[in-house]
Amino acid sequence: MEPVASLSPQSLLEQLHRHVAPLPVSLGSESDGIFFRVVPEEEGSWLVNLINYNFQPRRIRMTGKGKWVDLIQEQEASSDFSLAPLKPQLLRFIPQP
Repeated sequence: MEPVASLSPQSLLEQLHRHVAPLPVSLGSESDGIFFRVVPEEEGSWLVNLINYNFQPRRIRMTGKGKWVDLIQEQEASSDFSLAPLKPQLLRFIPQP
């Protein structure tokens, strides 16, 4: 019989990455209370949706090698920004080789 694997978040993530390619972006900062979703878009870019469900603004640091575009403001965006409570942030991530 095969031994039971550890169920820590890190070990589960490692198991997942052995079978599924990791996303090109991640939330590099503290994520408690932050809703974060990434979905693929045509031509290799990714749509990123963030919402802060905390009562205070949160500093967000996204990781990923590429260009960020704010889809609400229709301008280039930084990967490091302040996210106000209950205000959605919609970004496009364009990976760079």
